[in-house]
Order: sequence, then structure tokens, then C-alpha cells
Amino acid sequence: LIPGLYLVMKGRLARRVAKQKSTRVDSVTEAIVRTMVKERWAHVAVFAVVLVAFIWSITVVSKLQFSQDNTYAIHNALTRSWRNNKIYQMEMHIREHFGGVYPLVVLAKTKGDALVNADLDVLRGIDRFEHDMKQIPGVAGTLGLPDFLKVMNRLMYGDKPEALTLPSSERGVAEYVFMYEDGEPGVFDAVISSDHQTAAIDILVRDTSKETVSRVMAGAYAAADKDLNGPKLEYVIGGGSVAIASAFNNSIGK
Repeated sequence: LIPGLYLVMKGRLARRVAKQKSTRVDSVTEAIVRTMVKERWAHVAVFAVVLVAFIWSITVVSKLQFSQDNTYAIHNALTRSWRNNKIYQMEMHIREHFGGVYPLVVLAKTKGDALVNADLDVLRGIDRFEHDMKQIPGVAGTLGLPDFLKVMNRLMYGDKPEALTLPSSERGVAEYVFMYEDGEPGVFDAVISSDHQTAAIDILVRDTSKETVSRVMAGAYAAADKDLNGPKLEYVIGGGSVAIASAFNNSIGK
């Protein structure tokens, strides 16, 4: 079938071309093509241009930044139509009230017999990690078990601002956890695993631009090495849309 169609179309095309008059564009194009095919100097010139462009690309491509800003990933960046998009408006509304939309989730895992909600040293390490993350530009806030306990401690001391700290004893931690649960187990399921040996720390990030994601991820590893790495603690970083954006940027960069 294909060879038969070719023969039919070849005859029709030949007759059509024979009827057409040659234009100035045809003449110029023919002259250029003939020169490039037959003249040796043209071969050398084309090769030189390609070689120069290739060498230039080697120096430039290695410096290019490949990334995707998830804030605008679902919107049309060419027509800027995202500004009227309901999802975009919702994201900006959340960011206006909470400072950040995109989470980075870090797990703090205890070693041995240590329990997250029963060991003050573990809680202090998590609290220091949260404090260090808040100092990174682009981080809007953090949320972990220490925040609940610090709020309870402040309430127990007459709502004094200076009492917004962790309780001074492990007994105080146990009492606050008990009062928070108030006979309803599972209140802390969002921040502690069921075996009480893993804590989730949510870090809210303002945007997912290349610069912000790289800065927050680097800062998270540095802070975790300092605050969540010890005889009782280890960490895992990689949850949430910020970590996904970082992995995506690395992949498309390669």
C-alpha cells in the first residue's frame, strides 16, 4: 500500500511542480543549498559555526539552573492567567494568614528506650531544631510536639510570655500530655507515631522557588545534624512538597 501511494503521489507532485513558476525565494534557496552541498569553503564555514556554538554551549549549559516553582506549576505562566485561578487565590489566601503554604516534614526518631513524649532531652533537641529552622529566610513557621507543651506551660503559669518554654521536668511533660489528651487517645497522632518513638516536625515554607527550596533543604540538613543527631535521636528528611520540589529540581537538572 505504501509504495503504491508513493508512486501515485510522485506523479501528481511532478505535474504540479512543472506547472509552478520559479520565484525569487526559490532561486535564493536553491543557490544557498547548492553552495552548502557543493562548495568546500561552505562546509568549513558551517562546521566552524557549529563548533563555536557547541563550545559556547558547554560553558553556558553547566551554569543553567533547572527547576520548577510549584506555586505556578498548575497555572499558565505564559498568559499569566494564574492570577484569576481559584487554586492560586486559595494558596495566596493561606499564605497571607499563615505565612507559608508548602510543608517540609522531618522525622525525629528516638533510639533505644527513649520516647518522644517522655524524654526531656529528646524534646529539647526537637525544640532547638524548630528554632534553628525559623531563622532560615523563607520559613514561615514550624509545628511539633514541643509547641503544644510550651503553650500548655504558658497557660499553667498565668499566660506569661516568658513561660512559653518546655516544662522543666519529665513529670511536667507527662502531666501536660495527659491533660491535652483528656481521655481521648490519638490527639497527638499528627505529630507522634503510635509507638511514641517517632515525631513529625512540619516546617511551613513561603514558596517553592529554586532559591527558597535549596536554602531550606540545606538549612534543614545542617540543623538536623546539629540538633537531631545524637545518642537518643536520628532524623529523616524528605516529606512534603518542599522535599518533592527539591528532588524534582535535582532530577530535571541531571
